[in-house]
Amino acid sequence: MNCKKIFLACVLAVGSAFAVQAQDVFSAGDNQAYLSFGGVKLTNVTGSSNGVMVGYNHSFAFVDDRPAFWRAGVSYRYFFDKSDGQIKSRIVSSLKQTFHEVCVPLSVGYNFQIANNDAFCIAPYAGIDVSCFLSGQIKYDDLDGRIKLSVFDEDDMNLILSETAKRFQLGWHVGTDIMLNQLMFKLSYNRDFTKFYYDEKLSYYSIGLGFVF
Repeated sequence: MNCKKIFLACVLAVGSAFAVQAQDVFSAGDNQAYLSFGGVKLTNVTGSSNGVMVGYNHSFAFVDDRPAFWRAGVSYRYFFDKSDGQIKSRIVSSLKQTFHEVCVPLSVGYNFQIANNDAFCIAPYAGIDVSCFLSGQIKYDDLDGRIKLSVFDEDDMNLILSETAKRFQLGWHVGTDIMLNQLMFKLSYNRDFTKFYYDEKLSYYSIGLGFVF
């Protein structure tokens, strides 16, 4: 079993294993602000890029003072990779890839109170993501000097015999928030429905900290 499947199993297990009693109110608060770190991977490519994400969510109860909720938010993702790589079937040095993305996650979930303790809650959730890449660049050293290309520019991608990447993505996510008073620990896994380029799709896994208010 690969690391991605193990991580996804952990997200689901944490969200359900300790859920013993439903919380009657949003005792911790309806707003979340968080910082997460993790990895970004293409489906058929070995290895992953490093990533960081900051975000904000607001939760709405389906029924007043009940634990089921839906949530809307916005997040900013930055991920990068630096190594020697292959461009046009030859090895190039100092290959660096950087991406900036804005995502709007929409989720449904449930707050669980643990051991009759209002301060300790677990909230598993799932939903969809709508996202847009602000930029995506490839930089590398060549005989002509330092080359900088945009993965979303058709002319740039023709230079390295590659397909242009797609800015707009639609995907799904699952996750679990573990809240102790106003402190939050966050696990999440995201994967896109749409192809990024060729037959490749993006997936994200992250661990984060935040606060609720």
